Amino acid sequence: MTKVSSDFKVSVLQTSCRNCSLSSLCLPKDLVSTEIKELESIVSQLPPLNKHGHIFSQGENFSSLYVVRSGCVKKYQVDAEGNEQVNGFSLPGELLGIDAIGTGRYMSSAEALDTTSYCQLKYSKFEELCEKIPGLIKHILKMAGQELVAEHDIHKAISQKSIDERVAVFFTSLSTRLRILGYSGSEFNLPMSRHDIANFLGMQPETFSRSLKKLITDNLIDVNLKNIRIKDQDNLRLLAGHCETCPSNKVMNG
Repeated sequence: MTKVSSDFKVSVLQTSCRNCSLSSLCLPKDLVSTEIKELESIVSQLPPLNKHGHIFSQGENFSSLYVVRSGCVKKYQVDAEGNEQVNGFSLPGELLGIDAIGTGRYMSSAEALDTTSYCQLKYSKFEELCEKIPGLIKHILKMAGQELVAEHDIHKAISQKSIDERVAVFFTSLSTRLRILGYSGSEFNLPMSRHDIANFLGMQPETFSRSLKKLITDNLIDVNLKNIRIKDQDNLRLLAGHCETCPSNKVMNG
């Protein structure tokens, strides 16, 4: 049975990578038992953060990579004038901090939007382990690449699409990511605020609210406070511009 995601939580009682429900996302498939044990030796499962707690802050020296285990994390930057720009939202199984490897400093801040648990990989130890297990770095790069593609789609939408199309891209992208985690892609709660979503999509909160009302009027989604129910997945994806199952897209794609 598909589970409906309330706050994108998984059990926080697992004590090893092998027993973690996210292992299929975090671990290379071909790791043998001894290699997994070595990886477990450099992974720290830190105490959960409360809402608004930070995993790291913009400008701090880079030391570790992190993987979200439960909850949701907002990635954001603050410019010289103090304006906040939301760069994205990370869900369980997704990687944090990889963009700091080249600069030696975290390029953004990572803030928990609800109670959030996460794993820490000390980068110096991770580098040593990658020399022993070549498949590990390939897997990390694959994880990072998948997230970059998703972020590229969003940023492309922000620069090229209409308001309603951007909102459709946000919900269809989130739906897809939740399905990968085993949650329902058609009904879920949003841990992020409408203000943060609007910021991320490059619009004012009032504009985002008007777009939500239009999607409701068009019978594409239903909204009850933070609960979102996608009523017409195909037409929402068509509006977003990436509906592979819609007849009109099949015609356009030949």
